[in-house]
Amino acid sequence: MEQESSNLYTQTMGNQPLTVLLLIENSQKMLSVWQELKEHYLNPLVETIVQSSGSVQTSFFVIESSVDTNIASYSPRQYPSSRSALMSVNFGYGLDGRISPARVEHCIQHLDGSSYNVDLSSSLHLVIVAASAPTNDCSGIAVPAAVSPWNVLADRLTERNIHCHLVMAPGQEDVSPFTLLFEHTLVQQNNAEEAPPFSMDRSRFIVRLSARPSYQTLAENGTSNLPIVNEPMLTPLDNNSCSSSDATSGRYWNGFLRLRKWYQHAWHDISQEFIPT
Repeated sequence: MEQESSNLYTQTMGNQPLTVLLLIENSQKMLSVWQELKEHYLNPLVETIVQSSGSVQTSFFVIESSVDTNIASYSPRQYPSSRSALMSVNFGYGLDGRISPARVEHCIQHLDGSSYNVDLSSSLHLVIVAASAPTNDCSGIAVPAAVSPWNVLADRLTERNIHCHLVMAPGQEDVSPFTLLFEHTLVQQNNAEEAPPFSMDRSRFIVRLSARPSYQTLAENGTSNLPIVNEPMLTPLDNNSCSSSDATSGRYWNGFLRLRKWYQHAWHDISQEFIPT
């Protein structure tokens, strides 16, 4: 099958404001790979988003995860360019500032509540940059019994129309909670996973990017009758705890998620001849 052109950076409306928020893990593990990650992965990724979007209204924010329990006291900082945002990252030496559900929720609230997100026409992107398994902190998140907090966050990202992207250097760490967040958000938004726009060392790094498929763009513009379904995806848990292992019990959903994504692509291919040009 011929590969489709990238829709990762394509906006569905003209002059659509673009906002990118980078959540950076503040840890020794991240510090050890930061220069390579920044120069070879993050800079090209964010710059491609900007150049391909063609937006004249761009906003760049960055925030490092912190060991401070008062997460709300740390607001994302705004910069005039993606490069200056990445250059500003400041690591706390010796600190274990791993990312948590609470920190992801804090970023969602910032994207949802800021003045630039005045309507759903804004193109919002949350880039999670991690090198460790997440922590257990779910403060500020209402998590129903027997549901993973990462599913709750996926619902929140979907409701706010925020793209979720992962850039990780996990080593031997269990980063499956981040994978769960990405895959459930991808499915609920009816998006497709896009190949990175750069070469990468797949033995050391994981890059997962959420793209708006062409058939969804057509449907949003009123030129397609293809179905778009947004039912919530809830992952059952073995207990009610909020821990980094919660996502493990939901791994059996991954097969379903992949099957559904295959169905969407297959339906797209079959229906191409019926889409008006």
